[in-house]
Amino acid sequence: MSSKLIVVTGSNKGLGRALVRKLVVESKGPLTIYMTSRDSSKGMSALQEIKSELPTGSKVDLEFYPLDITDKQSIHSFTKHMEKMGTPCIDVMVHNAGVYFKGASDYAHAEKTIRCNYNSTIELNDAIMPLIKSNGRVLFVSSMLGNLSQYPASIREEYLSETLTVDQLNQLQEKFLTSFKEGTLKEKGYPSDSYNVSKTGVTTYCRILAKMYKDDPRHIFFAALHPGWVKTDMGGSEAPLSLEEGIQTQYYLVTEPLQNLKANGLYYSNKAVANP
Repeated sequence: MSSKLIVVTGSNKGLGRALVRKLVVESKGPLTIYMTSRDSSKGMSALQEIKSELPTGSKVDLEFYPLDITDKQSIHSFTKHMEKMGTPCIDVMVHNAGVYFKGASDYAHAEKTIRCNYNSTIELNDAIMPLIKSNGRVLFVSSMLGNLSQYPASIREEYLSETLTVDQLNQLQEKFLTSFKEGTLKEKGYPSDSYNVSKTGVTTYCRILAKMYKDDPRHIFFAALHPGWVKTDMGGSEAPLSLEEGIQTQYYLVTEPLQNLKANGLYYSNKAVANP
């Protein structure tokens, strides 16, 4: 049996680390997992901690590679490293890395949030798409905070347009930043939290991707997902869900037989399709 290869970005802590740990502990077959994080020392520390929990006789190979998704050279280096294992080589790509500046309401932090959670995620995904194997999966950790119900009908219609392209989606995200800079968010109907808008973009991008690749012979599965409000550095101590509870949908989308995952490109919550 050939080994599957899974990549989880931002896996030195929180949901990413918890997902890797669950995959390691519960894996039955040959599996290679690449953990990535911006901070190499924290990433290696997380890898060593999880390695110490490997069951006797485990067929899991755990690797680490430094990856800052906001750095073009870092993305290039990561992609070149993965190419050494073959093109294609990735069975499951989990886009988990992201930022949330709690309490920050200035434009600089809003721009950093959009650039990291939305633009950089797209840039990384563009780079790795040639590396996705047949029947591969590409998953995006999004959030219910990006739900379209918080927007007026005019903006919802733009995001839900059946003809929306990635370039047009990029423009929608830029319109938010322009409105933020101009101080016209409320007037134009945007939420005030840039994190919410970044995740609206990610969920929408996933839907567009599925349409772009619908005729690709590799039959790639795409999904965006909401983990829930989880006790992490990002979610805070008041969150109701544990890490184990928060990774259930991710784990489901990584491990569920593909024939059971019919809704390609859609948004999942609690292991089921939900309204974006």
